[in-house]
Amino acid sequence: SKNVVSKPKLALLTCAAKGLVNETRMWIAQPESVIDLNARGSDGQCALTIASSFGHANVVDALLSSGRIEVNTAHPTTGVTALWKACQQGHARVARSLVAVPQTE
Repeated sequence: SKNVVSKPKLALLTCAAKGLVNETRMWIAQPESVIDLNARGSDGQCALTIASSFGHANVVDALLSSGRIEVNTAHPTTGVTALWKACQQGHARVARSLVAVPQTE
C-alpha cells in the first residue's frame, strides 16, 4: 500500500510533538532509505521544528546528534525554522542546542 512510506514520517513527527526521546532514537537508528529525518508533515513542519516549538530539548539533541538533520530547514511558506520557533516559544535550552550547531543560521 502507498501508506507504507509515510508511516515512519508520521511516527517520527508524533514522537517529536510528544517529546518521546526513546522512540525518536529508534527512528534515528533507521537508515535514510527507511526514514527521512527532515521530512515535513502536512503542516509543513519537520521533526526538528516541531520538537523545538514544544521545547523538547532531549528530542532536539537526539535529532541533532544523528548528523542527518538539516538544521535550517524552513517552513515552505512561512520560512520559519527550528531556531525561530524555539526563540518565539521561549525555549532557551533548545535554542542553545540549535545555536551550538555551526551551520545554524
